[in-house]
Amino acid sequence: AYYCPTGVAAPGLPCPAGTFGGYKSGKTDPSECLTCPPGNYCPEGSELPTVTPVGYFNPLQGIDSLDGVQLCPPGFYCPNTAMTNFLGFHCAEGHYCPAGTTT
Repeated sequence: AYYCPTGVAAPGLPCPAGTFGGYKSGKTDPSECLTCPPGNYCPEGSELPTVTPVGYFNPLQGIDSLDGVQLCPPGFYCPNTAMTNFLGFHCAEGHYCPAGTTT
């Protein structure tokens, strides 16, 4: 997703990392790019947010890369994409769950 201030050649300037373009076209300023929501991350120029994969969670908004999201902590598992927390996903009795466990 791009925005086009006056005098900038096509395709324009990419929405900054941690934001995404959304569904609005004709943006002229980076402030019109939307903040990346929790459970996702948004590299520079993102049209839409990228969901956090299984094994990770992201409670924060404005994260710009997979490196910025959090690995599911030991003792828990993160089975879904776009998770914003890991609460309620305790490792089952008789099992162990190292960091990043997905099931």
